[in-house]
Amino acid sequence: MDFLSDLNRKLDEYLSPAVKTILLINVFVFLAINILDSFKPGFAGLFTIYFGQTPALLRYMPPFLWTILTYAFVHVDGLHILFNMVTLWFFGPPLENRWGTRYFWMFYLGTAMGAGLINGLFTLGGYFAHTTMFGNPYSPVIGASGALNAIFFAFACYYPEAPVLIWGILPMKTKYLMALLIAMDVLYMRTGDHVSHVTHLAGLAVGYLILTIRHRDPDLRTWRWRE
Repeated sequence: MDFLSDLNRKLDEYLSPAVKTILLINVFVFLAINILDSFKPGFAGLFTIYFGQTPALLRYMPPFLWTILTYAFVHVDGLHILFNMVTLWFFGPPLENRWGTRYFWMFYLGTAMGAGLINGLFTLGGYFAHTTMFGNPYSPVIGASGALNAIFFAFACYYPEAPVLIWGILPMKTKYLMALLIAMDVLYMRTGDHVSHVTHLAGLAVGYLILTIRHRDPDLRTWRWRE
């Protein structure tokens, strides 16, 4: 208990409330999946089918409607969750401190669900149009990348000149890194690289819409001067 109390106090020093809760949920689910899979091989795959965002299953709504949110809290690969949680750790607290915890939760969950729903619709639409450009409808999408792309987008809008170290060595302003990430998602969409680029771009689109409503202005260049 002392260890958990010390850990909680240490996290409070670096993380805002919502960011800490989101991070802990993701880590708990990741550990639970991998521990259970070690006892019962195949558990991780089954879990991702029913709690990841599998577009084909959305045809059977409402039984699988929850997956447009739960997918964002499911990670199986260690590098995947590490990259996502580091992104949340770096860019989440400044936004939560600026917006407040309630709005941060709304933005995070709203962009996660919006990205999940849009990905499902695009992937199914592409399947019926006989193209896999938007992904395989039977391949589960997992991870927080849709919401985290929206988080980084918001950070880049509010702090466009802030430097980010890529791989810890190459400094780049957030506005340029954001443009680079968007270009990469568009270019790699057709490659079939098992990354849901539609989810990434959908998270950005939903984030832009939410912040346009918040600031009552579609010109994202003005947002950093407003609360």
